[in-house]
Amino acid sequence: MARFGEYIPSERLTFWIWKILGIWATQDESRLYRAFRWIYHFTFTIVYLFCIFISSFFKETMAELWSDVMFILLTELAMFTKTVITVRKFETVYRLHRETISDEFRPKSEWETRVHGAFFSRFSIAMLGYYLCSFLTLWAHLGFLFEYKFPFFSWFFWLPLGRENLTNYYIIFAYQMFGMLGHLSLNVSGDIQHAYLLATAGIQLDFLYERLTKLPIPTSKSSIEKGHYRETLKQHIEHYERIY
Repeated sequence: MARFGEYIPSERLTFWIWKILGIWATQDESRLYRAFRWIYHFTFTIVYLFCIFISSFFKETMAELWSDVMFILLTELAMFTKTVITVRKFETVYRLHRETISDEFRPKSEWETRVHGAFFSRFSIAMLGYYLCSFLTLWAHLGFLFEYKFPFFSWFFWLPLGRENLTNYYIIFAYQMFGMLGHLSLNVSGDIQHAYLLATAGIQLDFLYERLTKLPIPTSKSSIEKGHYRETLKQHIEHYERIY
């Protein structure tokens, strides 16, 4: 079981999103979670996306038809592709995240500790704010309830909807809202993860620059001093290669 407490809050949020939405795919996952993951991917990734795509064809005008078909086809294809790639390459993705909290990536001085803590504290707040704004924007669609309209598509497999069929209307409305919540969470969590890895690489390069500029060049002919210099420089080069 992963220890999420080692990561900053925004990373813990995205990891839990991945577990809840069936993206988490490490080798040590339980059979129960593996079964949940397959069931979820069938009901959401296949059934939900298929229903949304089919719904886009039921429009009154050709202009609406083509605009919705192109929009849905591209967005849902992108969502499906990202989900499949993330699950298939999850061990690699998770290894990169484990690397960011390894001993090699930890601050080496008081100054690095202070800069690292301040930067990722602000970073985490910004990323959590990004998710919160996206979340609130989605739930602003609840305003459609007052007009008995749907936030996305007005058709769903020939079910009678509208004011005269409120039970069907509320069920499909909730279906669309929670489906788009999953859609939103997957997209935003992916953005946060990419930003985190890039930010980690960036701050490590800053630290490496400071370490190299402060690395004393041996002035004597002592073999011990020169050996220490070469070994330290070698470690910095290896760390640079590890970052990339």
